[in-house]
Amino acid sequence: MTLSALTMAPPPPAPPTKTALHLGGDLIFPVGFDLGPFYPAPGEPLAYYEICVGHTSYTLPSEADYKVWTAAHEAPEQAPLTWPTYRDRLIEAGIADAGALARRLVDNGLLWSISANGDDAVSFVRTHRLLPLATAIGEAEIKVPVGTYALGLPRGPYYFASEIEYWLWLWGASWDSLWVACEMLAGRPVEKGGGIDPLSCVGTVLLAAQALIGNSVAFLDAAWDRR
Repeated sequence: MTLSALTMAPPPPAPPTKTALHLGGDLIFPVGFDLGPFYPAPGEPLAYYEICVGHTSYTLPSEADYKVWTAAHEAPEQAPLTWPTYRDRLIEAGIADAGALARRLVDNGLLWSISANGDDAVSFVRTHRLLPLATAIGEAEIKVPVGTYALGLPRGPYYFASEIEYWLWLWGASWDSLWVACEMLAGRPVEKGGGIDPLSCVGTVLLAAQALIGNSVAFLDAAWDRR
């Protein structure tokens, strides 16, 4: 199932406007592991930024490309990260020709705009999996809010995950795709976040994945059979 295409105003490049940017779905997801900037040799200028998805490496040729991609990672003050919030971020950042840059990310599968439910959501969870970035923190000097799990680095936690988020973070790398997470979640009691079947759990899994990505404790990769 393909995503709705970006529509944008034609050149010349200019800071984005609300009419120049449009994504078809409700939720925004960046895909890939950030390998960072590449410099050919000491003292030479930046050549590109590199993003890895499965066995494929993608190059983002400019800082503007990279900013459009990383803007999809930041958790909003009010979750979830929706298209209007993401669009407003690009407008506020004043990135020239952000629509074209976002289109290139979409074409390469590095940026997705999907609904929380429906065919595009099911297609997305079947073709992507979640991998952890942080570590679980046991004893912490700061008080861990009741009902949450501390994730972060050895020096201390920086995100407190809900039970569903922690469950997905803990087991995501063991599953071939997010669809398997939906299947597993469907087997849990409703009071523990479960559903009546995998389809009913797709929205819950997507929102949990987005929260983990937005707080830098996980990233999305291609499903095991699509690497």
